[in-house]
Amino acid sequence: LLQSEGEGYHSQLLQGEVLNTGPEPAVNVVVSAILYDALGQVIGFRRSQPSDTVLAPGNALPFQLEILPVGGPTDRVELHVLGRRLPTPTPTS
Repeated sequence: LLQSEGEGYHSQLLQGEVLNTGPEPAVNVVVSAILYDALGQVIGFRRSQPSDTVLAPGNALPFQLEILPVGGPTDRVELHVLGRRLPTPTPTS
């Protein structure tokens, strides 16, 4: 879920929630946003680690990023989320 405010030369305020849709808990969740101009050139970047908590399956984690474009108006925004699975212990017999 993502909401965006701001356009053109103004700062972009991106806020939303990261949802863990996997079967295992996630740790070290990082949210990155990239702003592009009409020529596809990067004009802004921001990275945030919303929390050091463990994100359980089915749970959501809120985030908020503010980015100021450098060198031109914003044409599009890409959002990337990365996390690491917390492995489930293997049962022993």
